[in-house]
Amino acid sequence: MDVGGWRERKVGHRRRGGCCFPPPSPALHVCPSPGPAPCEVRSTVPRTPPVMQPLPSCMGQARTAPTRLPPAEVFGGVPVVMVSCGSRHTLVLTSERDVWSFGCGSWGRLGLGDVADRMVPTQLAGFAGVKVAFVAAGASHSVAVTVDGEVWSWGCGKHGCLGLNVEDRLVPALLGREKFGGAQIVLVAAGLSHTVAVCTDGLLWCEWAGEREIASERASDTVRVCV
Repeated sequence: MDVGGWRERKVGHRRRGGCCFPPPSPALHVCPSPGPAPCEVRSTVPRTPPVMQPLPSCMGQARTAPTRLPPAEVFGGVPVVMVSCGSRHTLVLTSERDVWSFGCGSWGRLGLGDVADRMVPTQLAGFAGVKVAFVAAGASHSVAVTVDGEVWSWGCGKHGCLGLNVEDRLVPALLGREKFGGAQIVLVAAGLSHTVAVCTDGLLWCEWAGEREIASERASDTVRVCV
């Protein structure tokens, strides 16, 4: 599997909350003097096409067009089997069950022991000797499931989305199986400020922002909450 991506920035646009918003344009109001006709609004600034500029970002390279990241150059020659993209970072799982990350490093979401950004994929040393089966990148945190059904989490812990009762984790931390009633986890999903996990018997567990409530366990009952 080849990995690639691109990102766009428009010149003159403001950034807010990770998104681009155009600046307000001066406008000319033209109102006819006689009659009750409504005013006409005309822009005084000519429209110009957006200009593409490279951004050092979660794509592993600064690019404005689709770019192939050959495994031989980036992932030690090991094929990629899974990719998960968060709001500003990316997780990659290889066929050897190693985890790599790149992009924005704030809150430790990359799992590399610091909050620095990474412009190229970097392997997580925290999974040495651990075989990962599934990864999920949230807005500012990350979660992984091992082949043994154990859950690891790292990054921003606000609202309890890590399930560790801590604020932030700079490296992956193991959630004990007792948090899931001793069950094995097979699938996880990471959102803005919450994490959801599915265990082998089909039960759904969640660590939810705020009220910590969701209605669906086997699509009918109350969800169990990991605390």
